Amino acid sequence: MCGRFLMNEEAFEIIEHIAYVPDYIQPELFCKTIYPTNPAITLVMKDGILQAESLHFGYKSESMNRLLINARAETVSEKPMFRQSFYHHRCVVPASSFYEWDAAKEKISFFEKNDPALFMAGIVKEDCFLILTTNANPSVEPYHHRMPLLLKKEQLRSWLSEESKALQFLKQTPQNLEHAFSFAQNSLF
Repeated sequence: MCGRFLMNEEAFEIIEHIAYVPDYIQPELFCKTIYPTNPAITLVMKDGILQAESLHFGYKSESMNRLLINARAETVSEKPMFRQSFYHHRCVVPASSFYEWDAAKEKISFFEKNDPALFMAGIVKEDCFLILTTNANPSVEPYHHRMPLLLKKEQLRSWLSEESKALQFLKQTPQNLEHAFSFAQNSLF
């Protein structure tokens, strides 16, 4: 599932065009591969304004004694751990691509061919975010059975501010993506 993603300068420029970006959010701090626990740019709605905010990727669950990085789109509105966040604290996680690994441990980057930014649906818990995942579409399914729930640029405001629309978006199949193999991970065994 989506455990790493990339933010690059081109995606950052898209964010600057569609949202208010506070001065403390500078490209050199956020344009990199984002791992769990790293700070990352998220988009939230505050006082009717779409704005960027820095939150940490992943939520430390004391009850489960582990770091959670994803929540299932199919159950996020019902699960007690996520329900409050879904109904009151949704976010969008912009990225230029996200990564998965195949059975041979080769890293695969998934991206939108004609757009430098992807918009992943997320929820906020405290000062952290989780990425919502859904069943993989035909472009990702050969490599992994889950993928981030992707939103279109025109859906961002509705996702963040309209509960009924957000519930509908949970059921959508993300658009097909392009992919590229990066490198094989070395094994110690």
